[in-house]
Amino acid sequence: MKRAKVTNIAGIIARELTRDNVFLSLSGASVLLVFASLILNEMVVGQQIKATKDLGLSVLNLFSLFIVIFLGISQVSGDIGGTSLYFLFSKPVRRSEYLVGTAVAVFMAVFCGVLVITVTIFLLSIFQGEVWIMGLLIAAYLTLLEMLVMLAFALLFTLITSSQLAMFLTLSVYIIGHTIQQAAVIADRSSNLVLKYIILLLYGLCPNLEFFNKKTEIIYHVNIPLSYFLYTTVYSFSYTTLIVLLALYVFKHKEI
Repeated sequence: MKRAKVTNIAGIIARELTRDNVFLSLSGASVLLVFASLILNEMVVGQQIKATKDLGLSVLNLFSLFIVIFLGISQVSGDIGGTSLYFLFSKPVRRSEYLVGTAVAVFMAVFCGVLVITVTIFLLSIFQGEVWIMGLLIAAYLTLLEMLVMLAFALLFTLITSSQLAMFLTLSVYIIGHTIQQAAVIADRSSNLVLKYIILLLYGLCPNLEFFNKKTEIIYHVNIPLSYFLYTTVYSFSYTTLIVLLALYVFKHKEI
């Protein structure tokens, strides 16, 4: 796999994505965040900055997921269903280079989304009398690590099923990933063996996305050890690599 080709493909697809509704959606989400925060400030007396932080981090995570699901899946499914791949693969371009290039392009869009929302939250925190930087940067970094994993699943599902089902499956992985840890505790105490084995199977197959959720600690300024960031980084890259390799295998044997 040549890095230059991957970079060129990523650049081409990134330009296509920026001509889509990405920046319009980013602007809309930022404006929505501003107005919602101002409304909350009037409703939550004495806790304005905490309300802004809580809402802002939720928007940061969910909007990043929105980009992964709708842009990532629509890009690959549109290319597969159209004629662009025939033209692309008629040149000396490997399928692996296309898929990795697409992943890089979508992640660039996610990064732009995270950057815009992060800057918006930062400006709101200054407006409310607190310069909030470190916690915001931590939240943005963990969100990017989580979206790496979600992007890998989105690409895999797009290659094995329809775009609508791929969106549903990706969203299901997100929901399961954030609830499986609590479900495993409940299953351990349950006498229902079928439920217990199903939950244990999901626990083994799905990523534990709660590793990337430190919103409470971030909002209340609880120190997070440096080793935790090392662990989550290795976890994210390892899981992403595994799923991307599986997606590459599927794509290699897929008829187009």
